Amino acid sequence: MIIEISDIDILHHDKSRKNHFVVFSREHIDLDRKVVFEASVILASSDHPVSCEIYIPAPNNEIDPPHLHLRSEDALGLREKLKIGDLIVVEK
Repeated sequence: MIIEISDIDILHHDKSRKNHFVVFSREHIDLDRKVVFEASVILASSDHPVSCEIYIPAPNNEIDPPHLHLRSEDALGLREKLKIGDLIVVEK
């Protein structure tokens, strides 16, 4: 599954040195809730995919746009690199 990022909220940086984000999409996201999936982000600014994990802690509803939560190691630099239009490739 490929998800195009339409908006990003940077949430926080935790004690285990992971960055947390909420990533929005214009399209429906068909993933199980409360399951962590391995994924990669394809950055427009790079040729190399960046590893991450994604999950949906609660169901998306008609009030919120489709979104998921993403976390990645701080050393991978997604906090500075992640942009609208980048792609997330989910390894289901």
